[in-house]
Amino acid sequence: MTTTNSCIKLTVTILILLTPILGLTRTNEVGAVCDATVFPAGPFYCTDISSSMVAADPGGAWTASCGSCIDFVTGEFDPGIAGVGTHTVIYSMGTPCNTSDSIEITVNSGNMVSITTSDTSLCLLQDSILLVTSPPGGTISGNGVSGSYFHPSVAGAGSHSIVYTLVHSLECSSTDSLQLTIDHCTGFAAYRDDKKLTIYPNPASKKVVISSSSQIGHIILYSSDGRIVHQEILEQKLAELDFGALSNGVYWLKSANSVLKVIIER
Repeated sequence: MTTTNSCIKLTVTILILLTPILGLTRTNEVGAVCDATVFPAGPFYCTDISSSMVAADPGGAWTASCGSCIDFVTGEFDPGIAGVGTHTVIYSMGTPCNTSDSIEITVNSGNMVSITTSDTSLCLLQDSILLVTSPPGGTISGNGVSGSYFHPSVAGAGSHSIVYTLVHSLECSSTDSLQLTIDHCTGFAAYRDDKKLTIYPNPASKKVVISSSSQIGHIILYSSDGRIVHQEILEQKLAELDFGALSNGVYWLKSANSVLKVIIER
């Protein structure tokens, strides 16, 4: 008896699906898993040094909305070139991966500068004050500013914003500001009198006598609205002035170190 065995050849294809751990992966035709995920970075200050972006898998190319702020190959990001604001950074993996990822990076102002002064409430006729800035090298702007000094009489009465700007690079700058309030100062006590300057009688109808502990020097008489109505140089310590031509009202007599309130009434 002859027994014949028949064999059936069965081919089974097993499909294995690779589930990526990170969100932006793609399987190419040779079975490799490409992960273009860009890890979060920042925020930065525009004064920070460059730092490199990091992606899950190497080999891709970097671009950004801020152009040359990022190195195409290394992913080195320069906050100073990017400038203050929000910028999109893109990491792309070409053939055979053909996948990409992007993140938003925020660059903040340096906030490393300051501007201060001895007093923010000033009188219209007082001398100029020094504006102190740190670090040096920037520019001060605003009404009444000349170099590093603020001149109340030039700025005029009211509130004035004084801004200090320091440019770190082409796209990066830091600013600080202060508000100075200028008043006509009808209160006599607002002024310092280093020379012990006195004026009498006060109020006066016509003539006044000015007395000082040293040479009086250059004096200027202002009306209450800031107009110059009289000025002269007095080389003596005691002088008599005739204000008979002035209208009734409040005036301000300014010397090198003193400002006095003068009242004319008849």
